[in-house]
Amino acid sequence: MKDSVFISVAVTAPLDRPLTYALPSSFDPKNLMGSRVLVPLGSRKIVGIVMGEEKQNPSLTYKPVESVLDPEPLFSTSQLQFIKWASDYYLVPLGEMFKTALPLALTRTSLPASPRKKNLKNLSSEKEEIFLKEFSLVLTPAQEKIKDAIAHPPPTPSHQNHIPSPLAGEGQGEGTNFSVHLIHGITGSGKTEIYLSLIHEILKNKKQALCLVPEIALTPQTVKRYTSHFGTQVKAYHSDLSESEKLAIWRGCQKNEIPVLIGTRSALFAPFKDLGLIIIDEEQDASYKQEERVRYHARDLAIVRAKIEKIPILLGSATPSVETYFKAREGKYFYHELTERYGPAQLPKVEVVDLKTAQNPPNPPFIKGGRINNTPLCKGGLGGISHSRLFSLHLLEEIEANLARKEQTLIFLNRRGFSHFLLCKDCGETPTCSNCDITLTFHQGSKKLLCHYCDHQIIPPTECTKCKGTHWLPIGSGTERIEEDLKNYFPDLRMSRMDRDTTTRKGSHHALLEKLSKHEIDLLVGTQMIAKGHDYPLVTLVGVLSADTSLHHPDFRAAEQTFQLITQVAGRAGRASSPGRVLLQTFSPDHYAIQMAAQHQIHPFYKQELEFRKELEYPPFKRLLLFRIQGTQKTKVIKGIGELRNLLEKLEQNQKWGIDILGPSPCLIEKVRNVFRWQILIKCPLQKLLQPFLREEILNTQAQWLPKGLRLVIDVDPLSIV
Repeated sequence: MKDSVFISVAVTAPLDRPLTYALPSSFDPKNLMGSRVLVPLGSRKIVGIVMGEEKQNPSLTYKPVESVLDPEPLFSTSQLQFIKWASDYYLVPLGEMFKTALPLALTRTSLPASPRKKNLKNLSSEKEEIFLKEFSLVLTPAQEKIKDAIAHPPPTPSHQNHIPSPLAGEGQGEGTNFSVHLIHGITGSGKTEIYLSLIHEILKNKKQALCLVPEIALTPQTVKRYTSHFGTQVKAYHSDLSESEKLAIWRGCQKNEIPVLIGTRSALFAPFKDLGLIIIDEEQDASYKQEERVRYHARDLAIVRAKIEKIPILLGSATPSVETYFKAREGKYFYHELTERYGPAQLPKVEVVDLKTAQNPPNPPFIKGGRINNTPLCKGGLGGISHSRLFSLHLLEEIEANLARKEQTLIFLNRRGFSHFLLCKDCGETPTCSNCDITLTFHQGSKKLLCHYCDHQIIPPTECTKCKGTHWLPIGSGTERIEEDLKNYFPDLRMSRMDRDTTTRKGSHHALLEKLSKHEIDLLVGTQMIAKGHDYPLVTLVGVLSADTSLHHPDFRAAEQTFQLITQVAGRAGRASSPGRVLLQTFSPDHYAIQMAAQHQIHPFYKQELEFRKELEYPPFKRLLLFRIQGTQKTKVIKGIGELRNLLEKLEQNQKWGIDILGPSPCLIEKVRNVFRWQILIKCPLQKLLQPFLREEILNTQAQWLPKGLRLVIDVDPLSIV
């Protein structure tokens, strides 16, 4: 191979390091950095990304590159640095990180057909000027002050505005334009107006803007508002798009043909030619954390990308994550607060209803033993059905009054299905999933028992497998049962339900919310889908049926999640001139998360929560790493997790990191999809970087210590530890 040059290639496969391939010397490796190449890997051909030139080892034989797939690089030098950082931090093979970053079409050797009627040609300068001239948005003095502070941050760091590394080791130095800003604004305070105004300034400078949203299907108003100001300069990137549509948007960002991109977490990897601003809306949302394969957090990675690109980044939320709030209040991020709603709207009046003492409504007369509306629920029959205990008489009276005023109501319960499970009336047996350690949830619409973890479903049994009894009791309530009960109480009410069961079709979220906006719906029942980013002026009543459900989750973030969810869903009420009312029904009315959410005591909540975190050494005071061993044989899984514990203890003895090793223990649900799962949790000081040691001593030595047939999963900065 005398006439060859050699390149390092990150193949899109789970390998622990890039591979070296040979190229004809007519190619300049520097010009190929960031380009895709087709290379042999074993008996197959695979796509890889060129990372740079590599020295030849004369004692080795190198396979040749099959072909160069891109006429120009897909990734710039800064983007390569960004993805390499993500790979190192999240302990993911570099090729797997690229596979996550690329649209699926670009990991294949052949590309899909171009999308029909999708024109991503650059807008004419005349059309751009029309949108820029027509942009008119009046900010309040408070909004204007925040906008100016973001556009012109203080040049000299101080205790209050110093911007150190947002995550340890995430980049090379800091640019003069890099800054992290938290806009902490109550629900309806006008954070979006600030975003739009700043994007307007970015577009005037011919730069691009990226706005990440948790779930774009649930925020059609976001796209609508951005489009109303910036027209066809705005594109959306999300999972509902076809592969060819995703590819077209990817190419459009690369050629600077898309000035404004709104997208979910995967949009973070788009190859912008001249990115000038990143916005993370609802930064606290758990949807930004990917929980499968490459377990990255889009918010944290966005901060890293902003630093590498030397641009500002905005984190917006009415209920910031505890970690983000802490960094902002400590002066690591710029902190901006909006304490009043935009326009005439006021915060809703929130009333806590103690379900232990609240007056229950009477049963609807047509709910009788085993039948609802004369329809048997399953073959064996359900005996002793009563109305849902989650309704208070007070809430039903408020719904009735809202209906009389021709105003709209949201009813929130963060559990779908009809009942949590079925219980044999004679012996107490419950049908469970054959694949998972969990009871099956009864869904009345389909007349089936469904596992919410693996989607396994069965027809309810005619008789109990244990005692042969034929009477089943539905225990607990889900959104399906709530909808049924409300129909019984209010037969003339125009009602819909929004949860995973009713929104499986493409565009179904948008269709439901369009009906709500046109007042074709009087009442919407839903899970947390209805809590995110919706702004409808006729919604004046919000009922939270079981405000304390998430409090009982065995996770240190339970109070934070409860506070955020209540605050967010309550914030849907009274967003126009009509006053809003919120009824929080709970069996734990004195819990500080519920009390402070009801009283809009935001800062006291974070103060108390941070005291709890500090005492127990949880984030933001220590970092977490979660190790999980998975396999189909329980004894092998337990053996594997024991071997891992021994390795971690030896590493701690040698390195003296000062880490706490918790476990091993089975996961809260030990078996999912016939796979047993055990885990170890590590608490470690913030200033320590364990990743290089873990990669070398744990990941790269799996073949030596991990029994065959098992899988190791590492979750850096996990959101869930159960």
